[in-house]
Amino acid sequence: MGYVTLEYYNFVDREEELNLLDNLKSQCFEKKVNCGVLIYGWRRVGKTTLVKKFVSDNDGIMIDCSWISDPKTLLKQVLETLRGRGVNIDLLDKYEKKLLKESEPMLILNSALNAILDFSESVNQKLIVALDEFHVMLEKLAYRIARETKKRKDIVVNDILWLLRGIIESKKAFWILTTSMGWGKLKELYLRESKEQSPLTGVLYKLEVKPLTRTASFQLVQELNSSAIGDAEIIYELSGGIPRIIEILASNYKEKETIIATAAKLMTSGQFDEIFENIIKFVAEASKRDYTVLINALRVIKWEGSTPEEVAKELVTDRVSAYNILEDLTKMGLLEKIKTKGRVRYKIVYPMLQMWLKLRVSPTKSITQILASRIGIIAESYIRDLLREYANRQVKLEIYDNESGTFLLGTINELSISIEKVLTKTETEKRLKNVKNADIIIIDKNKKEWLIEVKATIKPITHREISKLENVAKQLGINNKILVQLGDGQIEPKAISEAIKTKTILISKEAVKMLAKKINYPIFS
Repeated sequence: MGYVTLEYYNFVDREEELNLLDNLKSQCFEKKVNCGVLIYGWRRVGKTTLVKKFVSDNDGIMIDCSWISDPKTLLKQVLETLRGRGVNIDLLDKYEKKLLKESEPMLILNSALNAILDFSESVNQKLIVALDEFHVMLEKLAYRIARETKKRKDIVVNDILWLLRGIIESKKAFWILTTSMGWGKLKELYLRESKEQSPLTGVLYKLEVKPLTRTASFQLVQELNSSAIGDAEIIYELSGGIPRIIEILASNYKEKETIIATAAKLMTSGQFDEIFENIIKFVAEASKRDYTVLINALRVIKWEGSTPEEVAKELVTDRVSAYNILEDLTKMGLLEKIKTKGRVRYKIVYPMLQMWLKLRVSPTKSITQILASRIGIIAESYIRDLLREYANRQVKLEIYDNESGTFLLGTINELSISIEKVLTKTETEKRLKNVKNADIIIIDKNKKEWLIEVKATIKPITHREISKLENVAKQLGINNKILVQLGDGQIEPKAISEAIKTKTILISKEAVKMLAKKINYPIFS
C-alpha cells in the first residue's frame, strides 16, 4: 500500500478544540474579549492541521512563520496573502510604498500587522489570523532587528511582544499563535506571572493540543486502512496517539504481516528519520543546545525512565549538567517527569522515539569524543559569542575580584576591557598559524591583542595548562593572556601561582555567569 497523506478527511477527534476556537472567536467578535489564543503541544500532534481546518472553515488567513526572518519578508508575505483575497488597490499601494521607503524594522513589522487589520476594516469583516510556529519568527526577527539597531536581543523580543499585544488588544481580528514548545518553556519565555514581566500574559487563551485518544486513534486507523483495524491497539500503543505516526504505520500496513514487523521495516528503512530528526533539531534550536548532546542524552534514558545521576554516569559528566539537559528536554515537551519512591525519573514521551534512538542512531563518536565536543567546542563558541555581544553593545567588560578570589582567583584585582573586535574562528586560526592551546583572540580599543583559552573540564587545571598558554603567547608576541574555566574542575594552587608568575589572568565560571547576567545573556550550562 502506498503512502497516504493526512488531509481533512482524516481529521478526527478535534471537535472539542474546534468548538472552543469557535466560541473564542464569537466572544472576540461579539463581546470583544479573548481575541488571542496560544495553541501548543508536541510536534506532529496535529496543531497545524487543526488550525488549517479552523481557518479554512472561517475564511481566515494563515501564515507559516517558520521561514520568516526579517520584517520586510513578513510584510511581503502579508501583502501577497491579501492580494489573493482581493484587497483594495489603494490599500495595497499604501503598504507597498511603505515596503519600498521604510527602513526602520519595527515600523515595517507594525505595518505588516496593521495591513491585516486595515484590510479587515476595508471589507467590514473581522478576520481570523493564524501565525503558525510564531516563536520561530519571533526569534529570527529579534536577532535581525537587534543586529541592525544595536539593541539587546531580549529588549527587542519584548518590543515585538508588546507590539503584538497591542494588535491583539485592538480586538479588530481573532489571532491564533501556534508553537511546538512545551508549556514549561512557554512560561519561561513569554508567559510570566504579570504582564509587566511578559507582554503576552493576560491576552492569550491557552489551548493544548494533546495526542489522539485510544478511540480516536482507532477511528483514524479505520479511515486510513481498514485492514489494519485488527492491530489498531498496537498502533495506538506504538504511536502514543500522534496522528503522523499513526498515518505512517496504518498506511503501510499489509495483510499477513504483523504491525510490529511493519514498524520494524519502516524503522530500518528510515521512514521515521525525518520525523524524529526534525523533532530533536527543533528542540536543539529552541533550547540552544547541541543536537548531538541531546541525541546522546536521550539514547541513555531507559524504557522505564532514568534519573539525572544515571544519565550523568552514562554520559561521563556531572549531575548538574545532566539535570540541566533533562530539564530543557522536559520544558520542550520531549520528556516527562515521573515520581517513583520519592525519586524523579525522566521518561521519553514519544514511544517510537525510544526505539528509533536504539535502532537508527548509533554513535558516530565515542562518549569521550562527544563529551569533549560538548565541553570544548560549545564552551569556546559560548565565550566567543558572549565577547562578541559585549563588543556589539559597546559595553565594557569589567570584573572585580573579591577577597576570596571567586572571580579572578587572585591573579589580578580587576579586569577592564573595552572590546573593539572579536576575531572570527577563521581569523583566529590564521593568526595562530596552526599553534594549539589557544581558542580566541580579541582586540581592545587600544589595539592590543588578548589571547584567550577556554576550558570546560571536570578535571583539575594544572600549571602545565598555564605554561602552554604562555608559550603560545610568546610565539605570537601577545602579552595579554586569559584562561577561562567553564567546567566544574578545580584550578590547582600551583596553576594559580604559575598564572601570577606569567601574568595570565584566570576567569572562573562564576565570573562568566556574572558577565552574562550583566547583559541578560543566556547562562552557560
